Amino acid sequence: MEIVIPDLVVWSALAFVGGAAGMYLVFRLRPQGRGGAGVDPGQMEYIEREMARMMIRIDAMEIEGMAPEAPPGVPAPVAPAVEPAPEAPRRAAPEPVIVRQSTVESVLQAVTTGTKTSRDIEITLGKSREHTSRLMNNLYRDGLLERNKQSKPYRYSITEKGRARLNAGVLGAVAA
Repeated sequence: MEIVIPDLVVWSALAFVGGAAGMYLVFRLRPQGRGGAGVDPGQMEYIEREMARMMIRIDAMEIEGMAPEAPPGVPAPVAPAVEPAPEAPRRAAPEPVIVRQSTVESVLQAVTTGTKTSRDIEITLGKSREHTSRLMNNLYRDGLLERNKQSKPYRYSITEKGRARLNAGVLGAVAA
């Protein structure tokens, strides 16, 4: 049997070798982590924590009535013009009695409405993360708060001892 077109065989072999070399280089040099393979679990945990932190910030902004800023190039929404209602004559209000709550009483008051995380309390108090974490740990250790260890981050709720402390603080402020 005789090969009729030897050039065709040579070019076919060269194309096969070139294609195989190209495929080797593509798979060898492409960045790892595409398609979920080779992703560092530590990096995934970091991304998940950051996403949770951003969601908490967004929730806090919504609670405080602050709207997130519009991205550049997107016009900010314009509030419709509303004419103010005519003011009714006002009576002089009695002077309010200003009672300064301690940080502990503020935390106890915040958790009476339901379970809260350290981050929720941090936003409420306007204190640092370290300060809030230390405070929550001390209140838990003193028996004023219960800690749900099943959830991460921990969720805190008030105990009967905490309610008694809060009620004693409120009654003491009224009596003063």
